[in-house]
Amino acid sequence: MNELDGYYARRAPEYEKIYDRPERQADLERLEALVVAAAGGHDVLEMACGTGWWTERMARSARTITAFDRVPEVLERARARGCPPGKVRFRGGDAFRMEEIGGSYSLVVAAFLWSHIPRREIAVFLDGIARRFPEGIRVFFVDNRFVEENSTPLSRRDAYGNTWQRRRLADGSEFEIVKNFPTPEELSAVTRAQLTGVSIRLLDYYWILEGETMLREAEPAPEA
Repeated sequence: MNELDGYYARRAPEYEKIYDRPERQADLERLEALVVAAAGGHDVLEMACGTGWWTERMARSARTITAFDRVPEVLERARARGCPPGKVRFRGGDAFRMEEIGGSYSLVVAAFLWSHIPRREIAVFLDGIARRFPEGIRVFFVDNRFVEENSTPLSRRDAYGNTWQRRRLADGSEFEIVKNFPTPEELSAVTRAQLTGVSIRLLDYYWILEGETMLREAEPAPEA
């Protein structure tokens, strides 16, 4: 288990407290409406579903949902939410091993996953989705914006441009985790090779990116 997985395993019992912050309620209402609308009528594949907070909400409008995560402790809580079993299925899975996820889908959703992916691995992440769905698939990504005096302070920036935060949990354990906050310009640039029809929306505390994957043709080898 890596540092990030260990953090979320320990954080599982308190994870959803983040949604109780009063200053974020208006944004969360807007975000919830956008997520529910985006999932409407789709067969959704939700990556890194965590405790199933967003799964439960998408289940109001989605046709079906397969939600996966690689941390058993959060999946246990997700399964306990009581989502309709005929519509929602939870399973283990890794966002970087998309070839292991079976089924047919029309929308991929990732809520608060992007920020934990090292910058130099974003292209690999997007390529994995595109190669799993070579015909193209809609994507809907949601994550945090950095808000001064509200977001957890950054502890450092590494040589690759990743920013880190030090998190302390209720049990006293401490973790330092990657937490990146890309600008809209960065999001547009980094997705140019793998996504088309990209739109980016900014709320006060969150960003939303929608688009569709496209599988790039391999470049021909140079002639001898």
